[in-house]
Amino acid sequence: MYRVEFRPRAALEFENLDAAVAGRVLKKLRWLAENFDSLNPEPLVGPFSGLFKLRVGDYRVIYQPNRESRILKVRALGHRREIYNQPA
Repeated sequence: MYRVEFRPRAALEFENLDAAVAGRVLKKLRWLAENFDSLNPEPLVGPFSGLFKLRVGDYRVIYQPNRESRILKVRALGHRREIYNQPA
């Protein structure tokens, strides 16, 4: 199982989410942490090169996996229409 860490900006974005959305994000992150080794996620491109996305309804979680230390670092999260307009 992987450990999930939030960067400071991502933690602030998480705190500002609606409670229902935040609950869905946590549930999906738990699932990702438990199942990451069996997944083959496709990396993002362009300014988000080396990062990956997790879809949670209309929201996206941008994360960076580290297989050696077994950490999923959440870099940013937000609504899909806004998340790709900000630096990760």
